[in-house]
Amino acid sequence: MKLGPFRVYERGQALPLIAVCFVAIFGFAALAVDVGASQYRQRMQQTATDAAAIAGASAAEYSSAAATISAAAAADATSNGFTSDTNDTVTVNWPPVSGNYSGNSSAVQVVITSTRPNVFGGIIGQSATTVQTKATAILTSNGTAPCVYQLNPAGNFTANSANVYAPTCGIIANGSSTYNSGTVTASTIGYAGSISVNSTTFPDASPAPSIPATDPCAQIPGCAYLTDNPPSTSPCLFTGLSLHTDTTLNPGVYCGGITASGGTNVVLNPGLYVLTGNLTMNGAGTITGTGVTIDMTSGGVTLNGNGTTTLSAPTSGTYNGVLFFQPKANTTGPTLNSGHSGSLIGALYFPGATITGNSSGDAWTLIIGSSITLNGANLQGPNGRGMTGGVANVVLAE
Repeated sequence: MKLGPFRVYERGQALPLIAVCFVAIFGFAALAVDVGASQYRQRMQQTATDAAAIAGASAAEYSSAAATISAAAAADATSNGFTSDTNDTVTVNWPPVSGNYSGNSSAVQVVITSTRPNVFGGIIGQSATTVQTKATAILTSNGTAPCVYQLNPAGNFTANSANVYAPTCGIIANGSSTYNSGTVTASTIGYAGSISVNSTTFPDASPAPSIPATDPCAQIPGCAYLTDNPPSTSPCLFTGLSLHTDTTLNPGVYCGGITASGGTNVVLNPGLYVLTGNLTMNGAGTITGTGVTIDMTSGGVTLNGNGTTTLSAPTSGTYNGVLFFQPKANTTGPTLNSGHSGSLIGALYFPGATITGNSSGDAWTLIIGSSITLNGANLQGPNGRGMTGGVANVVLAE
């Protein structure tokens, strides 16, 4: 049968209509698949950004090094699937460069920007989608977390002409307290035993009775781990090591301890140092180390008359937060007169010993001892924030 001209005209018109329908179908598919995938990715990316900001702020509690803070945030982002590469950009700002906390050294800002190809969007000219997420985390304090713990009810906390700057944390003494001159800036100053105050200035808070404090070790990851898992004391990396020239040391067991003097400069590579004898650095030069934990299985610590001493604890991993760890059974008291304008960042944990600090100019963050005596010590925290408590509150701010 011969088709008329009218039927031929209808068949020719159907093709462009079908093409338009296919474009519409792919457009709806792009919306359904690509937009849905983008929204899902944004949720996952925001979660990773939040976690990275918290990790960075947690690192800032113990470190004043921008590289360390950035590395902690970036490592957390990587663990959640976002690493700076051709598709993703992870930017860590410490302090933040925008928002309500811009310039605040207690805060860390993380921005993650990711670009991913669309499945159907390329057909309608949208080949990729870029998603940006931002988070800011900040260290806060409720004013009750101590950064100075004097644990022994039969011991004492003594501050003679000492200046202590701890505006976001507190001091707790389970034994007798004595304040002779100096300035003590702390949000709370508690005592469970007797107290004597003579010419000491308290700008933020006056001493007030409080309930006895418990050992905070269980709340500090590295401290809890070392308590439950005492490190091995063998094999010996060195026995009775005495340093007379500039030296870089590696983690390991140092039987008989370590001694350095005479202006010797000492660098400690990151890791765990186990000492079965004294750590004596008396009149050494610079002493530096990042990500360091020193376990005093036996023997005592003497840091006295050195040049600048800059030591910081790990900010993640097994020994997180602990710079010096001394088992309670070791009652040898440390003398920490380590130098000028340096820092001992991380927990100084000596629960069975008397900590003595004389004329120190270092930044300390957390002190835990059976008894504590500060004679002319000038204790400041890192980054101008002051000392920080054993359990920092890190919260998402923006």
